[in-house]
Amino acid sequence: MRITRLCALLLALTLLLLPSCSKKKTEEAEPPEADIEEAANGPSVIFLSAETDPDLLTGIWVGDEYLLPPEYMLNGYDLDLDTGILTAAASRFEYPENENDPVKAVRSICRLMPDGSSELWTDSPDTGEDYVGFLAFRENAFFWSQETGTSLTIHRRGDSGEETVTDPGSFFRNAVYTPTVSCIDRTGHIIVTAGDELVLLDDNLAFLSHVDLPGEVSAVRLSPDGSAMVYAAVGKREIMPQEHFDTVDLPLTEDGRLILFGAAVLDPETGTLGDFRQLPEDATLRAKRGNGESGSHSILHPASPSWDFCYTGQDGVYSAFWDETGNLSAEKIFDWANSDITKGDYTLLRVYDADTMLFRGPRTDRGEERLVLFRHADDVRLSEMITLTIAHTVDISTQMQTKIADFNRTHPGVKVILKDYRPYDDKSTPTKNEGAEKLAFELSLGEAGADIVIAGGRADSAETGVILQNGLYRDLTPFLDADPAVNRDNLFGAVLRLYQTAEGKIWGLTDSLSINTLIGSRKTLGTGAGHLSAWTMSDMLDLAESLPGDAVLAKGLYWGGLGTLHIKDLLGPEGWGSFLDWESGTCSFDSPEFVRFLTFLRSLPKDIEDFRRNAPDGKLDNNDNFGHTALYRSGQLALSISFFPAVTSFPDVVRDFGSDDWVAVGYPDSGTNAVPGKSIMLLETCAEPALAWELLADLVRLKSSDGFVVTIPALKSDFSSVLDKMKDYVTAVYDDGSSRYWMNADDAPADPSELEKPGTLFRWTQGFTEDILSLIDGAGSPLVYSVPNVVTDIIEEEISAMTAGVSTPERCAGTIQSRVGIWMAEHH
Repeated sequence: MRITRLCALLLALTLLLLPSCSKKKTEEAEPPEADIEEAANGPSVIFLSAETDPDLLTGIWVGDEYLLPPEYMLNGYDLDLDTGILTAAASRFEYPENENDPVKAVRSICRLMPDGSSELWTDSPDTGEDYVGFLAFRENAFFWSQETGTSLTIHRRGDSGEETVTDPGSFFRNAVYTPTVSCIDRTGHIIVTAGDELVLLDDNLAFLSHVDLPGEVSAVRLSPDGSAMVYAAVGKREIMPQEHFDTVDLPLTEDGRLILFGAAVLDPETGTLGDFRQLPEDATLRAKRGNGESGSHSILHPASPSWDFCYTGQDGVYSAFWDETGNLSAEKIFDWANSDITKGDYTLLRVYDADTMLFRGPRTDRGEERLVLFRHADDVRLSEMITLTIAHTVDISTQMQTKIADFNRTHPGVKVILKDYRPYDDKSTPTKNEGAEKLAFELSLGEAGADIVIAGGRADSAETGVILQNGLYRDLTPFLDADPAVNRDNLFGAVLRLYQTAEGKIWGLTDSLSINTLIGSRKTLGTGAGHLSAWTMSDMLDLAESLPGDAVLAKGLYWGGLGTLHIKDLLGPEGWGSFLDWESGTCSFDSPEFVRFLTFLRSLPKDIEDFRRNAPDGKLDNNDNFGHTALYRSGQLALSISFFPAVTSFPDVVRDFGSDDWVAVGYPDSGTNAVPGKSIMLLETCAEPALAWELLADLVRLKSSDGFVVTIPALKSDFSSVLDKMKDYVTAVYDDGSSRYWMNADDAPADPSELEKPGTLFRWTQGFTEDILSLIDGAGSPLVYSVPNVVTDIIEEEISAMTAGVSTPERCAGTIQSRVGIWMAEHH
């Protein structure tokens, strides 16, 4: 099957990582010693500046797909460019019904065609259950490796059917490492590596030569001319103080020193290895371990007669060559965005020439592993296409990037352009968002050139505020009325409520939600049947005043330090909003109800020491779920301030309160709170609103192939799809607060009496599902009425003064009423 032009980005990444045709001949510097602990920073990467035409899309690649049968994983491959046939060694696993029986490995060799079809190779050798990690066709012979445990054999079958076998382990001095067959070069030399040793065999599997490397080999990559380049550790040095924060992404020795890598060319004619040249310690140039399949750093590849290397960067694939000073000069040749490829989706396997590269891609929705042969495509002019520009001030998730790439591929002649404002943020001022302010300024001047804006979930952010205040958004109501999937019936009520104006317009949508609410025991709260309820501030204070002496309203309640955050959570993120009247521009913080609330707050522990001495949860760690569960079930903690970021988090209510004794009452007066993941807005100035809506609706939906979902979907149908994947899950919720789960219901106990300790069994029953759907459907309040941070700051400042003894509840309420009242009048 054919990937369209705009899929070229994926291909570009692949091509960039593949080996080059030949190494560029430059004057060689002296190679580093095997141990260069005292080495300084080493060579650098110099990025070449190039004149860019803003109307021209460059670095575009397109590709042909090869698909393995479903459930198979690629182990080794050989591609014949002349016939287009890719021969792949692949594996899948058969799991027995009895968990005590062994898992069976099924090894097969398949023939893959560029139209996506595949078949088992009927003439393949019988390898049994042995792992085949290498195979290659050369002239009149077929070569492959077989691995069993820690042993490796290499096989050769001639055209007349005779077979030759060798065990290369005896050719290595160090038996600690299991040999790995890396590749076969143009002369038929088979390259085998283990640790810091390299061995060459001829095309009859006879020993040719042994090469000592300066350090452990990282990878061997073939150039298009059939020669090989070896990447290996060439030394180590101490971590600099400024590098300690980034040690997760650094290749380190066991004793914590930085590994330095180098590259050397293996001469295919003589079998000798040239001098190693140290690679720059740039994050994108660190050689990846595990033959390119694992680790956190990029693999370098020989690329063409005009490059020494190519490698992957943050925004594409770069070519690089050594200059006269010993540094690398780099230039982007494969643009991920322009080729509609999602970063991280594709792994480079081989470079066949400067314009042809092979990548391993993500599995298809049907579970087929995907290989893609990418080829360099012509540049494209944006003026000859329809463009949709997305301006964003927040991170665009991998899922969203994939949807945008898919949209481009399925819409020839259309190009979605991402305009990222995050680079304008000043990292030294984390409380500000300079990128959002810049976009807001451009929007106010009509110079943003955006069709869609993706911002954070608050309506008072700079860019969203300008859009709402100036009516720059397009009402989505007509689109919702006509769309078969993204419509009022299928969207959760929380989403519609969040983005609705007083006039009933819908100014945006989101792709995901999280839910905040208060949950308690039905016995403690005195509610009737049902798991959903609502209450007022007076109801909550009545409960607080009626609790026995050994019980408190909720966990973590005290003043001082971070305690103020817990106090605010009693009313919810928008709790102060119940005292604000946006229609009249007034507030009611001087009401008897608010004074009563302040009186309650003053009765709480004043600081963390007082809290730890007197509160039932004072001696518990805040993350001690087991300890808090015991207090919820005993009634010593009346309310759980509950946060549900994902579908999988809802069973927590069963953990804390049991299967039947829980009730979500929401925050007093304001109800259950919903928080959007991102706000996606369609601007009124968009010249292609129907096309932009199609894209926006796609960003809101889950992909059918999405696996574990870490959020709550915006659509009810997507919620049901997530539940379909979880319907067989069974969770044991033990009385001590611990839990375990089974992915297959047949493996789980049928009854709680079969559990190893007292507890209950949780399943997503129809009743529980309906309760959760109702909870999400009824959550949320309009974002346009969100409590501004300045109002929250005023309230918390005055309450802190009251709890410190500076004023009384009545005086505090009066001061808040005055200050917030002035602010409301000025901004009404």
